[in-house]
Amino acid sequence: MEDKIKKKRVAANLALLLIALIWGFSMVAQRMGMSYIEPFTFCTVRFSLGVAVLIPAVCMFHKKEADRMRESGETPAPIFTKELWTGGLLCGLTVFFAVGLQQVALVDTSAGKTGFITALYIVIVPLIGLLFRQIPPKAVWLAVILGLAGLYLLCIKEGFTIAPSDFIILGSTLFYAGQIWIIAHYSRRVDPLWFSVIQLGCVAVFSFFAMLLLEHPVWPDILDCAPILIYVGFVSVGFAYSVQAVAQKYADPTVAALILSMEAAFSALGGFLILGERLTARESVGCVLMLAAVIIAQLPERKKAPADSNDQ
Repeated sequence: MEDKIKKKRVAANLALLLIALIWGFSMVAQRMGMSYIEPFTFCTVRFSLGVAVLIPAVCMFHKKEADRMRESGETPAPIFTKELWTGGLLCGLTVFFAVGLQQVALVDTSAGKTGFITALYIVIVPLIGLLFRQIPPKAVWLAVILGLAGLYLLCIKEGFTIAPSDFIILGSTLFYAGQIWIIAHYSRRVDPLWFSVIQLGCVAVFSFFAMLLLEHPVWPDILDCAPILIYVGFVSVGFAYSVQAVAQKYADPTVAALILSMEAAFSALGGFLILGERLTARESVGCVLMLAAVIIAQLPERKKAPADSNDQ
């Protein structure tokens, strides 16, 4: 049983690394998208596309699963519970503020500083854990320090000064940290795929009303941005957020935050491959430190992997 749990956690961490890769390249797409349309218009279309592609896939998956259970004489458990709706709505509201604030900040501040402040959730997540008396192992704290140092070298290219827009990004970071903990709490209690549908649907609806209140969407501009929106909608929303909800069922929240912070390194890689940006020696050292942090964060799990009654 213990070996099975270890394998699930390794697979979950690899899945989270894939999400960081997708979100890193998505950051490049988000920067490009701001040349065409306004932030909440971008979020509305992005998350609407994600939900549109996710719902048929989830329905098909659950229909096959229900048929299989009926054939074997099992009774499918109820899916749409009060806990599912509560968790999905709460997480959707959190993601709306996190993504919306980040998208607004990308208009007025550098992508490097945005990436650094956003990824500060690698520090905030374990601090939130302390409030619930969940103390990470010493190796994880070392990984947090290394990751923070790597992020600074990677993202901050000049003197670090605090601008008003930076407080917007910091607010976004707090919501990202909250989202990681909310998923960690609900992913083992509800169906993770329908949880993702409700979460992302809420983000799309909230973004739509924010768009109507604050912006002036122009249809031709949205069409011009279509290739970018298709990627960030179908891949970085529909696919990545769903995988995150499933993977965090088996991953420690602090380790998940560390792995997802690799988004900053993958964003730099995306800038190099797509935008022709160059990685300096300083930035390369930052990437190495972040990779080392992710590796070190796995060490406690190799030594001790306590069984969880929910992991079957």
